Amino acid sequence: MPYCSCLVVYIVVEEWAACDEERPGFNSHSSLGKSPQEHHTMGRRKSNRKPPPRKKNIVPLDTMFNCPFCNHEKSCEVDIDHERNTARVGCRICMEDFQCTVHYLMEPVDVYNEWIDACEAANG
Repeated sequence: MPYCSCLVVYIVVEEWAACDEERPGFNSHSSLGKSPQEHHTMGRRKSNRKPPPRKKNIVPLDTMFNCPFCNHEKSCEVDIDHERNTARVGCRICMEDFQCTVHYLMEPVDVYNEWIDACEAANG
């Protein structure tokens, strides 16, 4: 009896192999028609890596500004002396100037804005 049951199992396996060969694009050695090289990636999650963000170009701040008195463009130059904690803004056209005290965080645009604020405070 056991010999007969083995024969039946062998016939069933041959029929399954014949069915696999009839289907185009199906490989009996892999699942879902994937090649053996792609088979090892099953079950892995998709990578969530994003491309690194683009570096923004840092534009340097201006050191030449418009004069509030003569309205010439880029005629006022700012000089900051951090050792003495002073800054000077002067116009090359009308020779107006302004001096103020600064701290280590101040930039030329901050000194120019203090000059504009002082002009507005004097006029208004």
